Amino acid sequence: MTADRSVLPRQCRGQAGMPHEAPHTAPPCCAGPDRENHHSGKDSTGSDAGSDAEGQRNQAVFTPDGLTARAMGISCAAACNPACSDPELRRLLTASGISAWQTDRLREVLALAAEASPYYRQALQGVDPASISARGGLHRLPLLHADVLRRAPLSLLCTSQDDVARVVTLDTSGTSGRPKRLFFSEEDLNATVEFFSWGMQSVGHPGDTVLAVLPGERPASVGRLLGTALENAGMRSVAGNMGQGAPALARLAHTEKAAVIVGSASHVRHLALAWQQAGYDPGRIHTVLLCWDSVPPAVAGLIRRIFGCRVLVHWGMTETGLGGALGCGHQGLHLREADLLAEVIDPVTGTPLPDGQEGELVITTLRRRTMPLIRYRTGDLARLLAGACPCGSPLRRISPGRGRTGEGITLPDGGSLYPADLDNILLPLAGLHDFEACWQPWAGTPLQITLYPAPAAGTDRTLRQQAEKALADSPLPAALTRHGGTTFHVARTAPQAGFGKRRIRVIPQGTPPLNSGESYHEQLP
Repeated sequence: MTADRSVLPRQCRGQAGMPHEAPHTAPPCCAGPDRENHHSGKDSTGSDAGSDAEGQRNQAVFTPDGLTARAMGISCAAACNPACSDPELRRLLTASGISAWQTDRLREVLALAAEASPYYRQALQGVDPASISARGGLHRLPLLHADVLRRAPLSLLCTSQDDVARVVTLDTSGTSGRPKRLFFSEEDLNATVEFFSWGMQSVGHPGDTVLAVLPGERPASVGRLLGTALENAGMRSVAGNMGQGAPALARLAHTEKAAVIVGSASHVRHLALAWQQAGYDPGRIHTVLLCWDSVPPAVAGLIRRIFGCRVLVHWGMTETGLGGALGCGHQGLHLREADLLAEVIDPVTGTPLPDGQEGELVITTLRRRTMPLIRYRTGDLARLLAGACPCGSPLRRISPGRGRTGEGITLPDGGSLYPADLDNILLPLAGLHDFEACWQPWAGTPLQITLYPAPAAGTDRTLRQQAEKALADSPLPAALTRHGGTTFHVARTAPQAGFGKRRIRVIPQGTPPLNSGESYHEQLP
């Protein structure tokens, strides 16, 4: 088996797998994204609706539409050039056409998996691929659990191990035991680069500098793949790391004249506050793309206000090939339907849920041949949105939920508390650097929150009072007060910022109580 083969620079793969030179500039007849619209500061995140006028301007430039048409073999200008505004695309690319095409790809991957994969050969016994379609019969297929990726990942392979170009090992936060392992071919990696390259041309413009605050130390990591994609799109990539500290990242963005920032909501929030503290021009950044973790609306709003820019959202995970769904500025995120078939199920019963109802997101990869995932339970909460998007794209949309299954804390009255709930309440506080939350149901006050002040914050007492008021003004206190309420602590030593996702720690009974200035981060693994 080989690993970490290079992804072809400045190229993307077409339907037949042939290299295709990515365009670097749009011809005069082709309209790119409206730069004036980017600077308006009025655009919405992927979870809010924009105005009709904004929708009309964005309608012709949502580039993943062109990539989908390209994959489907539709002949039109927008399928050849991501920057090209092609009215024919709206006529040729339809929801029904996409569904029919996905059905053909689904049946192909079912036939391949049943023949070539030891796991699927047994799991798909008795399944007739011709009886399954993208919109019907999926419930007759078994669900694929993450445990298979831990116990027997090789059993999912449908090609020789010699075709594997990248092996990704995922340690799941808060759990022990074997990590998940995923295998990607060079063609899989190039498909990700292609999706990033086309998608980023709805985010930025040729010639833009993009600051990417993403993991990029390893070959074929998300930061490296995005860097190649930006080069293909005629943009310049600058890598940032939260280990540098937010003030240094803000200086980097300012010095390098970044026009676009890509990163998690938490990291970009730190960068935005440092940018504001340094007094940099709020009009320099025209777009922020938030990814990697949940995006609390209040944090997106804070980032939008500081930079005076539009904020877009991307959802993806390693299992989807990193790319998954991209916001256009209206409600929801448009799915990467050329490669993914999505459904939502009841996380307890596994029953498919109708559009609009929140449940667990399940995905099937449609064009992956090395390690296809069929009805894979992502663990992410989401809902599929019904109806057409105002932007005009026929790609289906998801609206990400509050977090992941099993991530929330169940309250005694049956309610739940997720890390994103607390993010939305506390992270808008400018004097707060970060916080951690711990749940101890056996204690008098079960929710313990440790606040880490920002360097220029006021007194500990002021920060504690601001946090208490923010929580009191939210919908959460009634439920928490019934069960003893919340205790806030202030600690001066914050954990180092990394790429781990936030979680609520459950404190074992018998753990000593916190003293003033302490945090459970210092006591627990």
